[in-house]
Amino acid sequence: VPARWKLTGARLQGLTLKQIYKHILKRKMKIPTIGTVIPTRERIKSIQQEFKSLMGYAPTEQQIWRANRKHPIRHRITEFLWMLLHNKLRIGVFFAHIPDWEQRQMCHHCGEIETASHLLLECTNPLIKTIWGYIKTLWERMYPMHNWVEPTINII
Repeated sequence: VPARWKLTGARLQGLTLKQIYKHILKRKMKIPTIGTVIPTRERIKSIQQEFKSLMGYAPTEQQIWRANRKHPIRHRITEFLWMLLHNKLRIGVFFAHIPDWEQRQMCHHCGEIETASHLLLECTNPLIKTIWGYIKTLWERMYPMHNWVEPTINII
């Protein structure tokens, strides 16, 4: 083996399959996968902080998860919220490494890289403002005793 290759770890000849499997499991448990564990925890913390600044208290992590599963919310909506919370929507950089689909990571209207925040709130497409205008009107009719709060990705 050339000296320029910096080999580390155990020699395969000296390990059993059981030992290899245990090492793989340990490694998987120690290293969180990108796009799941870390961003979800960060998103929950930012939801708690924003909720605290608006309402005066922060919901627990358990309350956030339970709110997503409440009965009046349709299953498709809870699925969307779960994917949003876990950063698993198939938009933007999801398409960056798929051959011939790289162009799908860009917004068709303004050319920015698609993110959930961009698609739902920030895009210059006039339909976004129209939809949020309808939602605001509906909110004011259904909940006249509660003030409308401008949406952010954490409020959604």
